[in-house]
Amino acid sequence: MNHRSKILGTIEYSAGEVFTFEDGLIGFPDDTRYILRSADREELMYWLICVDAGGPEFLAVRPEKILPRYNLKSLVYENEKLSFLRASLGEEHLFCIVSVPENIRHISMNLRTPLFLNSRTRTGMQYGPPGLQRKPIRYLIHRELTGCGAEEERSGTLVIQRKLNETVYIGDDIIIEVLDFARGSVKLGVNAPRKTNVLRGETRVTPQEENIRANGTANAERLQEVLRSVKASGR
Repeated sequence: MNHRSKILGTIEYSAGEVFTFEDGLIGFPDDTRYILRSADREELMYWLICVDAGGPEFLAVRPEKILPRYNLKSLVYENEKLSFLRASLGEEHLFCIVSVPENIRHISMNLRTPLFLNSRTRTGMQYGPPGLQRKPIRYLIHRELTGCGAEEERSGTLVIQRKLNETVYIGDDIIIEVLDFARGSVKLGVNAPRKTNVLRGETRVTPQEENIRANGTANAERLQEVLRSVKASGR
């Protein structure tokens, strides 16, 4: 069978290559049939291409190659929707959708709602188990990809060290105070005018919005720029 891909042009595929997402992907419920194509020789990144007419196309990554501590085997899956994966779940069945914005330093992967694929049943699902609800939807991966230092990664960002009960002023009317620090988390107090919209970072974007954004950033030219950056680092 042939499919006209926006990224790869005309590609051939067989029925045995297709993964069926019964519920589609988040934001794309009517597009259910996808194939994977390796996007680089190291098989770090893949094209996830919908073979339904006019379907979306994404860049996806095997997260264990970038973030080894992202190990879903340690999660408890109470949800029956994941029963088809329980017997065969391994890193090779796990992918995260990648967004490549104009500035490739902001390339990110969605850790909250990964893709679960079962190569035996050729089924797939995009789902965020309860244990992932605090994971970021936009986890920046340029540093992991290239191995660059913290200072390089944070260029353009003001980094300030503060102790307990110390504050930071933003402009004349926003005050941030460090209230508590325990078990790897920081409790901040934000004193700002009522008109100021204060949101946790992870609540500013939804999985649906991120999928739509990722579909819009999937193109071969941007990927080649990312891969050149990785190779230049000697990774």
